Amino acid sequence: MSVRRLTDADAPLLRALRLRALREEPDPFLTTFEEEQARPIEDLVARLRQQSDTSDSAVLGAFEGEALVGMLGFYRDGHRKARHRVDLWGMYVAPEARGRGHGRALLDAALARIAEIPGVEQVHLGVSATSEAARALYVRAGFKATGVLPRAMKDGDRYIDEELMMRPL
Repeated sequence: MSVRRLTDADAPLLRALRLRALREEPDPFLTTFEEEQARPIEDLVARLRQQSDTSDSAVLGAFEGEALVGMLGFYRDGHRKARHRVDLWGMYVAPEARGRGHGRALLDAALARIAEIPGVEQVHLGVSATSEAARALYVRAGFKATGVLPRAMKDGDRYIDEELMMRPL
């Protein structure tokens, strides 16, 4: 297993993994499968290229050999009053790769990179109420709940709450 920052050359692998996540386990994600599928891959290539120019944001990938089996992104808000924090987004590990430490490896790699960003003091994330394993991982890594955003997402007639979490560096 290895974890590394994804580049624009990884866009096809990342797109395939994101589409799989959105199709098979849509609850944790704000983006829908249909929305992601409709986006041209060039948008993802551009986003990854832009992030490679800064340490303030990245998408990390967990690999088993050449296969991308996990992903986790982070970004730093551009507003001056929010520069002390970084947000995590898009955590996903393919079901066949779960239970082997990929999620923790992605999270640890992201936290290590974030700790190197000057001026960052804390890390924030939101986790859907239906994502018990992800929430447990975040708690083990030192994240604390700061609140709940009721009905944060709506899928058809079903609402999904989001727990907000924070961890100081």
